[in-house]
Amino acid sequence: MLNRLLKRVSKPLMNEVRIDMNRHDKIWLATSIGFFATIAIVGRLFPHEYNFVAFGGLALFCGSYLRGFTALVVPLAVYLASEVLGRLNGLPGMSVSLLLWILAGYSFQVMIGKLGGKFTRIGESKSGSMLSGISAVIVAAMIGSIGFFVITNFAAWLDPRMGYPRTFAGLISAYLSGLPFYRWTLIGDVFFGLAFFSSYYGLIQLQPRLQSERHP
Repeated sequence: MLNRLLKRVSKPLMNEVRIDMNRHDKIWLATSIGFFATIAIVGRLFPHEYNFVAFGGLALFCGSYLRGFTALVVPLAVYLASEVLGRLNGLPGMSVSLLLWILAGYSFQVMIGKLGGKFTRIGESKSGSMLSGISAVIVAAMIGSIGFFVITNFAAWLDPRMGYPRTFAGLISAYLSGLPFYRWTLIGDVFFGLAFFSSYYGLIQLQPRLQSERHP
């Protein structure tokens, strides 16, 4: 029954995950992404430190494991879903222009996940070392959070409601004002990036044992 449920939930993503995976691994990967997406949405709806969210980690994970345009669509769709649910639950929304810049920031993180490739997939680097994979995830999360910070604070500088002068000094002021928020962006991206990559790695390592118990 569980296997049937997993197949039903993960079927839309089955053809978009890495081609070097067998069908069973694809089911678990797609199901894991669904679980991570749920964490990201629910985490945003509950009280949390500003910018301590799971979307950056999800974007890195999808960029690393999903193929083609799907790697971009999934995390952006998850973020948009959280935005809609947040507004329905009384959370303050944002302007369309700022929303587009935020999506651009997460798109950058997807690209970093793709560039990281097998280096960020724990246990799949040339050395096969778990430590090297964890290190790669941390580096990718740091680069992704910096890119997100640069993109979104540039958007804040362009937004007339923020009151920054359209000068170089105004741009620097926008970035300096955003630094206190960057701390939680970085912590969130590293934390959830490590959580998603390492928990999926642990699941993959556990699969042979689960299969042997089901088929002694």
